[in-house]
Formats: sequence, structure tokens, C-alpha cells
Amino acid sequence: MSVDDDYSLEFLVKTFSEHEVRSRENQKEQFKNFMENNPGAPVPDHMIDDFNLPKALLSICNEILALKSSKD
Repeated sequence: MSVDDDYSLEFLVKTFSEHEVRSRENQKEQFKNFMENNPGAPVPDHMIDDFNLPKALLSICNEILALKSSKD
């Protein structure tokens, strides 16, 4: 893979797809650990927010690819 291919949209889609899954699993695990280690404590706001940055970046890449393919 050349340096230029390191950040191709196709590569980014693949990478962000993998990271999105890992991020979601990590968030669930952190929530579970918090609940086990802090019974009765209120859940912090940042743990309630399910925003997933890799998923957002994946969406942007997919939109760019869709725009590129509609242009062709």
C-alpha cells in the first residue's frame, strides 16, 4: 500500500467500520464496569451519550463516496 492509499476513502471506510464496532463494544463494557463498581451512583453524562466518532466519520466517508459515484 502506498502512502497515498493510506487515507483513501475506501481504506477509511474499512477502518472506521472496524473502529465503530470496537467503540460500541468498549462503551458497553465501560458502562457495565461502572454499574458494577458504582452501585446506586448516577451514571455520568458522558456515559449516557451514545455519540460514536468512528460512526460519524464513517457516515461522512460514505456520503463523499456517494457524491463521487453520482458525479461519475
